[in-house]
This record gives sequence, C-alpha cells and structure tokens, in this order.
Amino acid sequence: MAYSKEQEGEEKELLYDLRQAFVIITTEIKKEIVLARTEKDFPRWYILLDSLFIEVSKNLSNKEVDEYEELNNEASKKLTTYGSSFLKKSNLNSNEVYAIIRKLDLWINRKMNDKNMYGSKDADDGL
Repeated sequence: MAYSKEQEGEEKELLYDLRQAFVIITTEIKKEIVLARTEKDFPRWYILLDSLFIEVSKNLSNKEVDEYEELNNEASKKLTTYGSSFLKKSNLNSNEVYAIIRKLDLWINRKMNDKNMYGSKDADDGL
C-alpha cells in the first residue's frame, strides 16, 4: 500500500505523539515510585513498579517479560512471609522488604536503560 506524503507525515506525527505520551506516563509513575520508595510505602512502591512494568513491557522481548514475571513471583512469595513489615505494621523485617522490592526496581530501570527508554545518546547530541 502506497502512502502519500500527507499520510506519512500524519503517521510520523502519531508515532511522535505516542512516544511523548509514553514519556509523560512513565515520568509520572517514576516520580511516584521515588516518593513511595523514600517514604518506605512498600505496598504503593510495589504496585507502582507493576504499573511501570506494564508500560515498559511493550518494548521488552518475551524472554525479558518472562524473566520479570519470575522475579515478581519470587518477590511476591517472599513479601508474603514478611506481610506485617510489607504493610508497615512492623519494622522487624523492613530492610528485607526494601531489598526485595529494590531488586524489581533495579531490574526495570536497567531494562529501560538498555532499551533506550530514557532517550538515546545519539538523539540527545547537540541539545
């Protein structure tokens, strides 16, 4: 199917708009993640990480999605054992809970970096 110059321009504009929407959505989620993490609001942090994963998973391979799911299932099982610390009813195991969620956070951030979701250096040259 042949595209006219106008259709190509509209398609490029739509792709640009979608990328901009992705940046806005992920930026807002990342801001909330930082806040939840610094406040040690473990349930919120965990839920926000899942939201971020949903957004970035569109750019991941099936193998990477499966890898995350394994990490998340492992984290979920461990967090269940530290339920009262996860829910902030006790500080007894809060360091362990923090470490479990931190591992997921780092994994997602590394994948976002690997996939240039923070912007590619080539595109930023000259700014």
